[in-house]
Amino acid sequence: MRKSEFASLPDAALWKQALSGDKAAFSYLYETFAPVLYNYSYRFTGDQAFTEDCIQELFLRLLERGSNLSETDSIKFYLFRALRRDIVRRLDARDQQTLPLLERDTDFRVEFTHEPSWLEHRISEERSGHLLSLLNRLPARQKEVVYLRFYDELPYDEIAQIMGISQLSTYKVLYKALASLGKHLPARAALSLLLLLLTKP
Repeated sequence: MRKSEFASLPDAALWKQALSGDKAAFSYLYETFAPVLYNYSYRFTGDQAFTEDCIQELFLRLLERGSNLSETDSIKFYLFRALRRDIVRRLDARDQQTLPLLERDTDFRVEFTHEPSWLEHRISEERSGHLLSLLNRLPARQKEVVYLRFYDELPYDEIAQIMGISQLSTYKVLYKALASLGKHLPARAALSLLLLLLTKP
């Protein structure tokens, strides 16, 4: 099959085909999701070699276990959750910190340099610059929820499972982030921006 044909497959069908021994499908899976996984997982350490090693190990495990793995109708969610767990486990073993990694506020490191693609052209350039500055001041956990929700466009239930928290906690973390943004914007600008973010499909 050609790449365009793989792209048209539902996630469940592509996943099954890739893990059943179809080398072309597995190659497409890697080429499509490895860059996205790298962009996300690199935020935890800033270590390129460590990040690439984690991703390689994940795909090798997919290749080895193949059809023994559970089915999924959201490949992105499955891979994000599996990779985050691997990173947490490896960092915990390496650093042997007493505080669980999932509760640390220094885990997720990201500098927002552009607004989400769906938000482009919907706010002014000046307001965009101000928004990015405010996003970069958020605590790590709030940044991660914002990143997963508005940049990777994942639904709340999947974000909760990826981060190992409840869906209610996901809402609360995002609410705190939005409330923090709202405090530093003019009232009308804050209201219009929050409406845009909260009504994101």
